[in-house]
Amino acid sequence: MIPNLPTDNLYKFIALSGLIVMLFSIYILETKTSDLEDKVYATEIEQAQLTIEIKALQKKTVELNEIVNNTINEHNECSSQAIDQMVVRYSDAEIKKMINDTEDATLQINLKVAEKKITLKRQTQLINQLRDLLFLGRIYIWFGFLVSIFGFTLWYYRVQRPLDTKLRMGAKQETD
Repeated sequence: MIPNLPTDNLYKFIALSGLIVMLFSIYILETKTSDLEDKVYATEIEQAQLTIEIKALQKKTVELNEIVNNTINEHNECSSQAIDQMVVRYSDAEIKKMINDTEDATLQINLKVAEKKITLKRQTQLINQLRDLLFLGRIYIWFGFLVSIFGFTLWYYRVQRPLDTKLRMGAKQETD
């Protein structure tokens, strides 16, 4: 840090304050934007994983339903056919287990869908926070820029220019 800031007059102080506000706003905007973008990216990954898990569970549910339905149909037809003609025969306990597995998979699908909705809501909140942060950051950057320009302009026209004129006149008088 600069040990002695040139704050010998109000105009320089205003100009430097504007610069500090502008630079601080840029720094905060960059760090917070980066953090929020990382969080949005993480929720996007989570969304993709949940979508894959839901598809896998739906496929498993369909397969289990097909096995259960085919088994029940074969079991009903079994009374009219010989048992040795059946390719695969499941016991009642196995059928009940498959039905339970199907119900569990359906429950898991519903849980994953609910989790995906919550993740999507969180992602929407993060994106809104990012928009708000960008908006406010731009306002503070412009504010700092304008205050800085205002301060430097006042300093130049009210302090520096008269000093330069005074120095020129003093130098002219010495040469005369």
